[in-house]
Amino acid sequence: PSLMEGSLSEILGKRFGVPAQVRNDAVGATYGEMRHGAGRNYQRFALFTLGTGIGGAVVIDRKIIDGPNGLSPQFGCMSMDPSRTDIAKPVPGMLEHLASASALVARCRELKPGVDTPDARAVVERAKQGEPEALQAFDEMTRWLGQAVGIMSNMLNLEAVIFGGGVAHAGDFLTERVSRHSYDFVLLKPGRPPKILTAEHGNNAGIIGASVLAMNAYEAAR
Repeated sequence: PSLMEGSLSEILGKRFGVPAQVRNDAVGATYGEMRHGAGRNYQRFALFTLGTGIGGAVVIDRKIIDGPNGLSPQFGCMSMDPSRTDIAKPVPGMLEHLASASALVARCRELKPGVDTPDARAVVERAKQGEPEALQAFDEMTRWLGQAVGIMSNMLNLEAVIFGGGVAHAGDFLTERVSRHSYDFVLLKPGRPPKILTAEHGNNAGIIGASVLAMNAYEAAR
């Protein structure tokens, strides 16, 4: 009912007697990594959350670029291959349909049908063990991510790109491949390829970021 009655943050603030804010989970994760994680030493970076879908946010001069009225960025809707008529909606060939955890699982099942592939973690483990189909699916995913990194870096001259979410548990296995692929898409001069990192706080980054926002709201209200 609270969602139907107006502002959720206002309702929560009144109920618990403290300032409350509502933010997109990927934006919250970016706050967490900027203040207390992998983004603490960078002025300009992007954070991608790789899960069922793909979310994220951009930091410029230590300020998170959010949308009007709290509308969060939609990294997953970047059109990477508009010729893909099989994944044409809502945006043709968008990143989320090519490089999310769901996309990774679907691609691996397509390459190796009849084999149980319950989740992205299983694909990563099989890829690490050298299974050709899992390796191909994983490499295709990291190539799409490398392309997205190049697009964003060429526009914003990013110092770093941080990957969070479930797929980021792959660690160096993920970042080394994304970094290698990104060289095909980043204009090296006068720019530079951004450092490719994983979120230090994993799936807890969003909780940490929410705490940062809550403390900021509390200090502002004092």
